[in-house]
Amino acid sequence: MSSIKALLLDADGVLQRTPSGWLTAVRALCTIPAERDPFLKDLFNAEQACLRGQADFRATLAGVLQRWNSPVPVAEALALWTQIVPEYEILETVQAVRQAGIRTALATNQNAVRANHMRTALDYQGGFDQLFFSCEIGHTKPSDAFFEAVIDRLQLKPEHLLFIDDHEENCDAARHCGLKACRYRLEDGRGHFRTALVDHGVAIP
Repeated sequence: MSSIKALLLDADGVLQRTPSGWLTAVRALCTIPAERDPFLKDLFNAEQACLRGQADFRATLAGVLQRWNSPVPVAEALALWTQIVPEYEILETVQAVRQAGIRTALATNQNAVRANHMRTALDYQGGFDQLFFSCEIGHTKPSDAFFEAVIDRLQLKPEHLLFIDDHEENCDAARHCGLKACRYRLEDGRGHFRTALVDHGVAIP
């Protein structure tokens, strides 16, 4: 019998992806090609506070666009962050695990705009037992504080949790907090995902 009582999953790179050309479209928010790399760095650095729930992403994005003299309307730019492509084969496997009696939860770094879109438009609220968004927890992976908050809210011993993420540093952080963890990337394929579950004692109907 498996000792795993809850399956925790990262979102981007595990259950969903951005569409082809997404990063190019974000870079194009800066209309001067020579400035696009520093613009992108500034944008993603500014987003960090939003991922921790310490700043409003719409206002943050507006500020970055203004700093770089972008003519793109904030609403148009903001829409890029809701361009998400779910990987339904992986989500179907997660549902099978859930139906077998193991709790399933997202454990992901997201700003509030993306989190709300995932919760409602993608109906992750109905597809998982719990949703742990960094912007609501107040901490981001790979901090111990993120995983400690998740453990506390699940009310389960860490050794009964299996965490899957596409970044090894996040898996290492989870293991440091006592969770079982393994790395999985969408390009590895559904078969590899199922194998990872089985290898950790999670039976798939």
